[in-house]
Amino acid sequence: MTWDDMYSPTVEAGAEFDEFQANYVPASQVINSLAEQSNYWWKIDKNGDLFFLPKEYRDSGYVLEKSDIKGKPEVKQGNPLYRNVQYVKGAQNTTDEQTETQFGDGEKQSFVVGYNIKEVNSVEVDRGDGFQFETFGLKGREEGKNWYWERNNDTITQDDDETLLASTDRVRITYIGMYPAVTQERNDDAIANQQEIETTTTGRVEDAVSENIEGRDAALDFANRKLTKYAQESTTLSWETRHTEHEAGHLIEVNLPEFELDGEKLLITKVTVRDQNGHIFYDVEAVRGPRHQTWSEFFNELKVRAEKEFREGISAEDVLVIPYDFEKTWTDDDKPNIFRLIYPDTGDIWEEGFDISQSWNNYDTERWSEGRFDLFPDNDVYSSFEADDRVRYIAFYRAGDEVFRKEISQQSPPGQPPIESETYIGPEEFTGTINDIKWFGGFRASQSVYSGVEIDSINFEESKTELEAYQITRIDRKEGDY
Repeated sequence: MTWDDMYSPTVEAGAEFDEFQANYVPASQVINSLAEQSNYWWKIDKNGDLFFLPKEYRDSGYVLEKSDIKGKPEVKQGNPLYRNVQYVKGAQNTTDEQTETQFGDGEKQSFVVGYNIKEVNSVEVDRGDGFQFETFGLKGREEGKNWYWERNNDTITQDDDETLLASTDRVRITYIGMYPAVTQERNDDAIANQQEIETTTTGRVEDAVSENIEGRDAALDFANRKLTKYAQESTTLSWETRHTEHEAGHLIEVNLPEFELDGEKLLITKVTVRDQNGHIFYDVEAVRGPRHQTWSEFFNELKVRAEKEFREGISAEDVLVIPYDFEKTWTDDDKPNIFRLIYPDTGDIWEEGFDISQSWNNYDTERWSEGRFDLFPDNDVYSSFEADDRVRYIAFYRAGDEVFRKEISQQSPPGQPPIESETYIGPEEFTGTINDIKWFGGFRASQSVYSGVEIDSINFEESKTELEAYQITRIDRKEGDY
């Protein structure tokens, strides 16, 4: 097969997907989804050729003037599918690398970790002589391993022939986890514009769709493409003409200032040919912005969504994922400050600040060159946070006591402002009343309660049930140069 055999001038590469699945749905629905995600248009012409191309691909070659139109054109304003905030449900986020250590009990063969597993990186066992690496493989697909695991399952199981771990033995599992998530993206400019128009509202117009997507970046990309298409108003122009130089998929320049279409290019979406007493007329429809759908198309869109919701609705095995979002902007006055870097007062390099003629053993003697170091820890002077230790754990408090703690599930970018930290708390990991949420950082922060440096606290009067999962997202921003 040659390039000429494969190449089609009517089909161009659109959006890239790591994975795209369709199960018993019409081909038109699949192409609609691909076109929407690519911001393309598509059609199948009278010869059966598929066109899948960018909206700016072809120009009709002429300017539509009032003199080209028979009668009065029809103009529709508005976009029934407008939104400036997009939620994506059904996505599966992946965690940063997780390490969990558990003790045996002389009986159990399986160990449950905090997330469903996407990938196991290592399994180590300590039977009293320190941790030693052991082999692992996919259950049902590999043999002769010490341990087995399944994708999207939270359990790792010891081989039947292995010696069970005693109560003094430990297993340490390092893995990448997965968890159900609700992803949100918004168009701040569109929100501000909508707020200016409505004056008394927040300007937020929200929409939620369900999609089976793996990975936060893929979900954000999907939401962004939705906003690119729908976070704008739409104008549909329909007219009757005898002009022949137009075709669905072409761009046409329109010069109709009385309809606020002065030199703008619209995408032709429909051309219908009519024979009227031996004279050929064309009914043409073109749009600016997202296509203004007919009512039948609009309600069909709602029907497709309803079917997805029905298939992907909450069952006895599923949970409701509730997203919470918090932000903090760190300023020069914050102490401790996760972004502040503390340096000696003078001396650019170590040798300039340290008297290398002195020994570390002479601790009580003058070890610092005079005047080189005059900054020391104090009641309001804290040491710097390592970049990876700035935000490490989240904790729930009840009546002043810490009752639950969990490591951050995913952080991007690691330690560099703005830091976005996301934590997933499953339905059975914690239930009950929460009065406050606190975040901890620093190299001493661990799974132990109260450990580390408290970096922030917010009042949070909620009661979590076993049917709910929390997705808590925190963004830390830095303001100023310090």
